[in-house]
Amino acid sequence: MQKVLYLVSKESLEFFRNLIAAHPSSEQHISVVLIHDGVGLREIPARRVYVLSDDVASRNVTPAFPMISYAEMLRMMFDADSVVAL
Repeated sequence: MQKVLYLVSKESLEFFRNLIAAHPSSEQHISVVLIHDGVGLREIPARRVYVLSDDVASRNVTPAFPMISYAEMLRMMFDADSVVAL
């Protein structure tokens, strides 16, 4: 199973929703990290969703998903087979 990590930095999810819908989850282990302006998103079509803690603090939002550090995000990036930045 291929591990794919999506880094979502924008508040618009239209492209991301279509991308996820095009790939059956049984073929991929999908994780999402919300960064920058994306930390305010609430409805993400994936099971494993995290928000970057530093970006949550700088934007003064209440996250809808578990927070992770930069170090944890980097570990996820190196563990993934593919990293897609949106």
